[in-house]
Amino acid sequence: MTRIDPLLETLTPLSGKRNKTAPGEDFQASLKEALTKTGKAGSALDAKALNEPQATHLSPITAASQEIVSRTEQLMSLLEHYATDLGKTDATLKDLEPLITRIKEEAEGLMAVAGSPGDQDAALQRIATETVLTAQVAYEKFQRGDFVD
Repeated sequence: MTRIDPLLETLTPLSGKRNKTAPGEDFQASLKEALTKTGKAGSALDAKALNEPQATHLSPITAASQEIVSRTEQLMSLLEHYATDLGKTDATLKDLEPLITRIKEEAEGLMAVAGSPGDQDAALQRIATETVLTAQVAYEKFQRGDFVD
């Protein structure tokens, strides 16, 4: 049977020359080159030193934006809890009333923050508004009696 190993020794990589370096030496050489180019050997490199892609535009996180995010998360959590409780067979509408009232109050508070003019991110305002609308629909359905058997 013919051995394959001698055949592999005759093949050359696409670059036309064989790689005679030990494994890991290429990485070491590239690392040393990057460190000498930046002149910061031993310190953390910034993204520009390694030619990594930069973000084109990120909205700054402001206190108002952070409040919108936290209030939206809180409202979504309440809506999830409400949806879970609606699926329970032993839950009564009296049990759900405090939760749906709290959802309404949280939605009004979020709308007051998200609806105020300012430098908030438009996408964030849209998400907050849609969450408030979902909460308002849930509240109106509850008040209208959609869940009464």
